[in-house]
Order: sequence, then structure tokens, then C-alpha cells
Amino acid sequence: MKTVLIIVGLAIATSAWAGHMHEGKQQPGKMMFEKMDTNQDGVISVKEHEAGLQKKLEKHRAHFSAMDTDGDGMLTKEEAKAARENMGEKWREHRRECKDAKK
Repeated sequence: MKTVLIIVGLAIATSAWAGHMHEGKQQPGKMMFEKMDTNQDGVISVKEHEAGLQKKLEKHRAHFSAMDTDGDGMLTKEEAKAARENMGEKWREHRRECKDAKK
């Protein structure tokens, strides 16, 4: 668990350091920095960093739980495949709705 948190922390920190404007577009690292800097003082404290990691971990756990359809705490290839197909269908449905809304 510690190893996962360290790896995720390094990934977030690296993307935060890399954040800047490029070709007129805001970079994901900058957006991540802004999200983690919850008091908007221009720096990320250890508490803000840990809270950001916790949010990411909760999001990943929820995603795993959604894929684990039988709730046994383990993901089979069949569950993963079904989840991937379901997400593909949801994405296609979302795109159709967006196109319809533009008409």
C-alpha cells in the first residue's frame, strides 16, 4: 500500500511540476496542481498532497468496485471485459446525446 501511494504521489508531483501553458492550452499538470492547492496559496502542503492522493485512491477504489460485479473483492477477466464494453457503450451513448443536443 505504501509503495502504491509513493508511486501515485511521485506521478502527481511530477505532473504538477511539469504544469505550464503549451501552445495556448492549459496542461494537465497545472490543472492537477490547482486542484491539489485547495487553499490557493500557490504551494501544496503535505496535507493537501495527502488529501489529493486520498481522493485519487477513493476514485480508483470506486472504479474497481463498479467493475467487481459479484462483490467478492477480486476482478476476473470476464468482469474487466464486461466493464470495458459497458464503458464503451456509455461513451458512444454520450457522444450520440451530444450530437443530438447540437441539432
